Order: sequence, then structure tokens, then C-alpha cells
Amino acid sequence: MAAVLRRRVEDECRPGAVDDLTTAGAFEGEEPVFTVSVGSTTLRLPRSGVVALVEAARRGDGSYRERRDRFRSRLVDLLLQELVAVAPRRSRDATIRRDLERNRRVERLLERVWPSPGAREALRTLYDSPDLLRACSDGVLDDAERAALHRPRSAAAADEPWTLDDHVCLEELRHLIDGETPRRYGHIVIDEAQDLTPMQARALRRRCAAGGSMTVLGDLAQSTGPHAYADWDRLGTLLSDHGDWKVETLGTSYRVPSEVMGFVAPLARVAGPDVPVPAAVRAAGEGAVTTVATDAARLLADAEAQVRRLLGSDDGRTLRSVAVVVPDTDSALFDGITARLAALPDVGDDERGAVSVLTAAQVKGMEYDHVLVVEPSAIADGGPVGLRRLYVALTRSTQSLTVLHTAPLPEALLPGDGGGDAHEADLGPAAATARPEIGTDVRVRVLGHTGGGHYKVEAVQPRLERPLLLAVRHGSAPPPVGSLLDTWVLRHTSAVSFVTVDGRGRQPISPRMSVRYLAALDVPALLAAGTVPDDARTRLSELKGMANRCLRLDQQDWLDVWRLLGSPDRERLAALRDLAGEAGRAVSSGAFDTAAFRSVWEASGWPDALLAARRDLERRAADASGGSGESGATPAPPAVSTPQDTATTVVAEPEPKDQPMPVISADVTAPAAEPDATDPVDASASLRELLGSEAAADRTCHRHESVRHRLLSRLHDAGLSPVSDPIVDVRVTADSGLCVLFEVLGEGRTTYADLRAGASRLREIDSARSLTADRHCLVLSGPPAEPWSVEAARDSHGIDVVWLTPDGSWEGAGADGVPGLG
Repeated sequence: MAAVLRRRVEDECRPGAVDDLTTAGAFEGEEPVFTVSVGSTTLRLPRSGVVALVEAARRGDGSYRERRDRFRSRLVDLLLQELVAVAPRRSRDATIRRDLERNRRVERLLERVWPSPGAREALRTLYDSPDLLRACSDGVLDDAERAALHRPRSAAAADEPWTLDDHVCLEELRHLIDGETPRRYGHIVIDEAQDLTPMQARALRRRCAAGGSMTVLGDLAQSTGPHAYADWDRLGTLLSDHGDWKVETLGTSYRVPSEVMGFVAPLARVAGPDVPVPAAVRAAGEGAVTTVATDAARLLADAEAQVRRLLGSDDGRTLRSVAVVVPDTDSALFDGITARLAALPDVGDDERGAVSVLTAAQVKGMEYDHVLVVEPSAIADGGPVGLRRLYVALTRSTQSLTVLHTAPLPEALLPGDGGGDAHEADLGPAAATARPEIGTDVRVRVLGHTGGGHYKVEAVQPRLERPLLLAVRHGSAPPPVGSLLDTWVLRHTSAVSFVTVDGRGRQPISPRMSVRYLAALDVPALLAAGTVPDDARTRLSELKGMANRCLRLDQQDWLDVWRLLGSPDRERLAALRDLAGEAGRAVSSGAFDTAAFRSVWEASGWPDALLAARRDLERRAADASGGSGESGATPAPPAVSTPQDTATTVVAEPEPKDQPMPVISADVTAPAAEPDATDPVDASASLRELLGSEAAADRTCHRHESVRHRLLSRLHDAGLSPVSDPIVDVRVTADSGLCVLFEVLGEGRTTYADLRAGASRLREIDSARSLTADRHCLVLSGPPAEPWSVEAARDSHGIDVVWLTPDGSWEGAGADGVPGLG
């Protein structure tokens, strides 16, 4: 959102509006001029000079209004120079500068070219105008996110229904427009940091004094805010300007009894795969955890009975505190339990006051002696954060936890074989023979709804004795009872297998990802041999991501990646993830120890598996190139079977990256047409065509071409021979043989989102050319929007970032080392 707001402000500056106030030149061939009258003297400034002033001020440092004032000051300087030349005596007037600054023509130019919006009006017009919102968020937000922001503006700014998030955006706008900075503190303590939005994190960073510090507390497994973080890297980067932050893990639970932590441990591993489960320091004793199955007809009566059981006092003086937690989406259940407890005839007001009925969202941050959680499956199915919200609800008690349910408990709460969690237990071949292999096609018949987003189904073809449940995406239309669906096996628990109609998890590894996976699979062996590649951190991050996508089942190709890695179980996947993460942190901090890593690597059991995976991808590459084994060929995706004659069309809604339990939409419609698998597709040629069309579009931008040609000129001046082609903006090979690819980003493309997109394009160019450059460099038309983005781009994507300064020099990370720019 910061990038959207920056564009909203920067787009107010319109250099083209200079043309509205220029007149034709005095003689043929003279360019249009901007004129200002001072008494009987007419001052004339060429249009190009005024536009150059606008562009120079726009690219400068400071807030929007600081740069606006700078433009006005420099414009007046030029007018004074012209006045000295044509009317020296008039230029010596004591008030002449003030008169020029207040000149009506100067003020009109300033208002047209560089209007001065207020923060509230800027945000109101952004929300109110779909066209403006689309222009400011292109490449940053999707259509659904833009629709969520759009709202008609009120008659007056004071009447706007400003939300907390709106106020954070208003502060950002005041900082961008006026340079306004809130009061700063030497030390800031932040609790529940996992729920911070990126914009809120930026607001907190502005409040930290120079040389100040922060203590940030949070639990990623309890993240229920609108922005979920997979790890602390992104949040740490947002809160720290200089990257000088570290994570300390607190692994002890003093509040929650060990019996409760043991019960929720499988869920914790799903809600926060990278977060260690806390170790409890005390036990509550017998009866600390109770699960009670009931039916819909008895649900309210049983809830009342459980509350009665929990009420009372342990010492005869202090009443026990009791919380009843219900799903956020079931207002009827909330009202029914509240009314039932309020009408208890033999319970005093004090005891009644000791009981709180809360939704799962409301109970966050609270603590009670005893907690009764009602219908946990409905809480778990409450959108992308459902599992984490359930984890929060189950860990509010200091003495006992009771779970009351009509639907089966969420599979993430059920212990899998060997102590693994139920969500992804037994992915590997060690699963019982009665279980179908993960990824197997199964035609099923829908038998009925079991609760939450799950439906009981029976296998029709092939016949299976094992119980099956169909997982359906929250908010989707339910599949009719009796309908036939073509599904595939998604995961197992100890008692049931889950199937889905969603084909996204079984997409083949794409050619682009194949290149990244090959680099990732190779890096542990290189590190163990004592070689630390320049992009080791990026490659280790990719390897960690390969393990995580198999653990979370949250990416398009997770099934193919899991098979590529040898169909490992959860324990082995977690070991690979942790190994890659720890090695990446060691490389990043400069503390990497080859001998220590080699010892851990050789004992991990992964060297042979990764070597086999790499050979598999290389074989696919050879097959794709007609068996030539040509170096650099793009690996071909493997054939993955899909259900035929399907009666279900999968609705391809975007899925949150970190959602631990993907589910599906089972809207029964006519079958979608399948592409003919025998049709030959030249992926490389198609990619080259796409890249060429994108490059052609980029080169219609005057600023893009100005920067590109300045770069070419600079490289020629350095004695190099740079080249451009329909795909590559600039490519140069130094005398040493070092090959560098440059990608120029056009006007206004200076945010981290722009850098990330540019890095992706550079890798695609490598893939399309079947060659890999030694270095990749993004070239900006001005300084980056976020100071931290340059280092983040280098660390995350292995690219250099440089930009052109107003004086024509080049600055940025890596500029000194890029041939021709040093």
C-alpha cells in the first residue's frame, strides 16, 4: 500500500501541464516559451528549461511539498537571471524576488504542474475513483484488493468513516506530502507483532528515534491479522532501516499446562510450520483436556452442562473464570449459549459474571482458568486464518480445556502416526497399504455434510475401504448429495483420507521454477565442498521453500516437488527446511562454517535424495531438448494425470501463500474443455515473444529510453561495447569475460514491488536466451522509493540496483563494481 500511496502523491506532479501555459516562439523554429511580465518587461523561459526544472526537482530528495518549493525557487532563479540580462536596473529592486514568487503566472504554473493536495483529500479521491485507484495500484494490487478499497467519498472529509487502517494511510500521506514525522522514542515495545500490517510497521518505524531500538514480541502461529507472515524476515526488514535486527526464540510456556500444549501441538505445527512448539513448565493433572462429542439437537444443553461443571471456586473464596469460545461466523450459536447461560435459575450473579461468551476473534490476548471451545471445525474453516484462530482459542486456559463438537475434530488436531501432525502426516511411502497414494485420482459420490467445510464421500472408482472426506473451500457452494466428483487424494490422517477437486497443487514444475530448483538442489553440495556461491542465500531460501511447499500444500506444484524430492515424510521435510534456513542465516551473517555444515549435511540423509532430484530435472531438460542434453536447456514439465470426464469445474480463486490447509470449490457445472496434451508447445519461443512485447511497450516511455540511452552512452565512454536487442535493454561483456544484463525500469517504477518484478524479468530473459549472465542489474530513473529495498533485492534476488542522479552520475548498490559505472 505504501507504493500505491507514493504513486498517488507523485502522480499529482504533471510536467506535461507546462504546455498549457506556454506560447509560440517569437520566430520560426523557436520552441514554445513560458512568459512572465514584470512591469513593462516580458521574461521568456524556453519550455524545455521549465520541464527540466520540474524533472530535476521531482527526482530530488525530500517530501512532495519540499520538492515543490524547490521547483518554485529554482524557477524564480531562472526568471531573475533573465531579468538581469534584459533589465538590469529592474532586477535590483529589493522586493523583486518576492514579487516573482507571487506573480500570478508563476502561481498558475505551480498550481497546474505541481498542485498541492492534502492527505485526506488525496486518500478520499483515491478510494472514490476506480480509474485513479487502478492507475496507482497497477502491478501492486489485484482486482479484488482494489474492489475492497473502493468506496464513494462522503460529502465532507469530516464525515468520512475513517478506519484504523485509513489513519495509518493518512499518516503515510502526511509524511510523503509534508514530510511530517510523529514524535520519536528511544525504545519501543511492540506486543502481538505478528498481526501488524506492513503499513502499521512503517508507522512504528517512523516513531523510533535515530539510534533507538525496539523489542518486538509475537507468535507467528497466532497470526490472525489481515497480513500473515511466513517468517520474521519481512517484518524485521519493515521495522528496521538498516537490517540490524535479530530473532530470539522463547520456547517456554508458563501459562498453558503441558497437557493442553500436548493436545494443540499438531495444530501448532500446521499454524506455524517454522515456529517451535513451546514447552510447558507445569502440568495441571487429570482432566486438563476433555473432548465431548455431541449432536446438533443437544449442543446448547451440553454447552450449559459443561459450564456448570466448570463453575465454582477452588479455594472457597475466588471464583474460577470460564470462557466459552464459539465460531465468529455462527451468531445463532453465540446468541443461544448467551441466552441459555443468562437464564440459569440456580446460578448467582457473581458466578454468572465469571463466565464470558466470546467469539474466537474476541478471545485473543485473554486468559481464563477454564476454557470451553465449541465447534472447533467451524473455527478452523473460518477463512485463511481459521487454523491460527483456533490455535489461539485453544491456548487461553491456565487450568483446563474442554472441546465440545458435533462435527469431527479438525484433522490438524488429530495426532498422526509416529507423532506427526494430522494435517500432513504420512506423506511418504511408509503409509499403510490401505491408504491410496497421495495424488491418486478417485471418483467419489457425495454422501453428506459432516460439518465445517468437509463432506463425507465414498470411493466409486477405484473402490476403497478407507473413509474419505472431501474438503471444500470456505464460502463455496456445497456439492449436492449424490453428485459424482472426480477428485484426487490430498493428504491422510490416521483415520481418514482427504480428497479434493482442486488441481492447482498438482500442477507440474514450470520451466522457470525448474531453473531455480536446479540451482537450489545444487547449493548444499557446493557448501559442503567449501564453495560459497555469491547467490548462496537466495538458493538456500529456494531450497527451504521447496520443503515448505510440501509441508504446507500451498503452492501450484507442491505435489510434483514432493515426488521430485523422493516422497519424503514430514519429519524429513522439516529437517531439510531447517537445515536450509540455518545455513542461509549463517551465510547472511558471515558466520558460515564449512566443516560444521558438512557434518550436519552428511548426517541429514538428504545428499543422495537431492542428487537424484537434480538428475531427474536434468533428465527432463534433456527430454525437452530432444535428447541432446544441451547445456542450459529448460527442463520440461512432467506429465501429470488429471481426472477425465469430470463433472466439476474448479474455481481458481487466489489462495493465500501461507494457508496451511488448501481446500476447494466444488461448484457443479459442465466440464471445462481440456487442452490437447499432444499439441506441441514451444515454451521458450512463447516466452521470448512475451518478453519482446513487454520490452517494446517499455520503450514507448520517454523516461525509460532516456535512461537506457544514457546507460549505453556511459558504457561506450568506458570503452565497452554494449548491445541491445528486442528483449534485452542493455547487455555488456567486460574484457574479463564478465557478462552483465541491465533491465531499465521506467518512470515512477522505484518501489520494491517494481524491483521484484524486474528481477523476475531478468531471470526470464536468462531462461529465454538459454544462457545465464554473470551479473544482473536493475537501472532506475531515480532513487528507490524504500531505502531498504536495494539491500533486500540483492539478498533476496541476487541483483544489483543502480539509478541515475540529477547530475548525471550513477549511484546504488553495486554501482562501483558494475563495468562502466564505477
